[in-house]
Amino acid sequence: MPRKSTAKPTEKIRLEEGLHLLEDIVSRMENPATTLDDSLALYKEGVDLAVKLAEGLKAAEGEVAVLTEQSGKIFEKTFARG
Repeated sequence: MPRKSTAKPTEKIRLEEGLHLLEDIVSRMENPATTLDDSLALYKEGVDLAVKLAEGLKAAEGEVAVLTEQSGKIFEKTFARG
């Protein structure tokens, strides 16, 4: 049976912690002993976590833009995607 992540659905998660959790999920999915049902549950958990991390990155991007504008200096305000 897959282990659940320790993060609550509404709780903010640090990027580094989230990446470690994703690595753990992938590792468990790659285990030949993992059942199809468990793999599907792990996949859903991974997608939910990836969405949460993407939202956190988007919020951080906006915060950087605000801080940049407040500083009065001109920096590149768009971030490369891809």
